[in-house]
Amino acid sequence: MHNRTLAISGVLSVTLTALHVFGGGPDVHVPLLESNASDVLKGFVSVVWHGTTATLLLCSCMLFIAARNENYRYILTGLVIANYLAFAGLFLFYGATRLGTVFLMLPWIGFVTIAVIASIGLALDKSTDQIVVQT
Repeated sequence: MHNRTLAISGVLSVTLTALHVFGGGPDVHVPLLESNASDVLKGFVSVVWHGTTATLLLCSCMLFIAARNENYRYILTGLVIANYLAFAGLFLFYGATRLGTVFLMLPWIGFVTIAVIASIGLALDKSTDQIVVQT
């Protein structure tokens, strides 16, 4: 059975990935590479940046697989939800503690939105699995 809500969360995850690459790249990654930081630090910045891109792509794929495959639906979706809530928590924590506001680094909104929609997808899936037998 196909879970449309999980598929929607997968589409949103791909969209978030595209925003990361095409929006965040020029605004965050490129300026860091053009800074006066050491080559080693720039290397670490690139690894973290592209590692995040890879993680976002893997999570998107996991959501699409979960939408189509009931056998892996709960474990894959649960891993994505945990990962995205961890990202959201990091953005919220560092926004609040280092910047004094959570509204300068907004990716947490996307991460929370996807996690909530994926959770709804699992809840809807669970509710359709219950069979009521009347005697």
